[in-house]
Amino acid sequence: MAYPSVIYAPETSGEHLRTYSTKRWPYGTKLILQDGREFRFAEVGAVALTVGVLVQSEVPGANFDALALPAAVSANAKSFDITNGATTIAAGDFDEGFINVEDDAGEGHLYKIVDHDAEAAGSAAFTVFLASGVIVAMTTATTVGIVKHPTKDVIIHPSPQTAAIVGAVTRAQSANQFGWLQVKGPASVQVQGTHVIGDLVVPSATTDGACMPSAAIETDGPPVGVCMEVAATTEHGLVALDILGFS
Repeated sequence: MAYPSVIYAPETSGEHLRTYSTKRWPYGTKLILQDGREFRFAEVGAVALTVGVLVQSEVPGANFDALALPAAVSANAKSFDITNGATTIAAGDFDEGFINVEDDAGEGHLYKIVDHDAEAAGSAAFTVFLASGVIVAMTTATTVGIVKHPTKDVIIHPSPQTAAIVGAVTRAQSANQFGWLQVKGPASVQVQGTHVIGDLVVPSATTDGACMPSAAIETDGPPVGVCMEVAATTEHGLVALDILGFS
């Protein structure tokens, strides 16, 4: 089934505020309102999201890094086996995620995962199925990493953040629901510290889910937007979101 990569909707549709118990759109699908605000489709992790906070991707698992291939993989192959680490893989965990070829033959290529086997035993091989064929053949010396889509199993960002910020919550969402995260345009976001109109804001280093003023991008990390209206710390101020990589 084909899906649009971008959905355009009027404010009156209310689509940007809807939540779903099942996955309606591919992860990361973009929704654009008529006034220019942008959203990305996401799945909530095991903990509910409160309104007005920043969220991040799930932290990539250490056991899914530098994985070996039990057999060589030819060019154009659209499926191959990977030797799992010590963490169990459930069906659907990495659907729409990515395989990053980290080292040796084929390194530097990134492949989209369509589907994969469950692997309950740990350390056994499991099969991944790709959206497009392998570009450069890989050998048993090749190592790969597998990661979920950035908008799958999102969490309120801890302070300091531990993965990429992927959006702001514009309505409360229950654990394991699907819904939209705002990535661009005016949004109400929890405030930490003393904000100044026109200054950049970054994810807070001390308050989970909040944003703080940026003293220096080099030390505070990438900004998530610009302060539009000042609110007291612990309250919610207006931020012109522009989240790097997602808007």
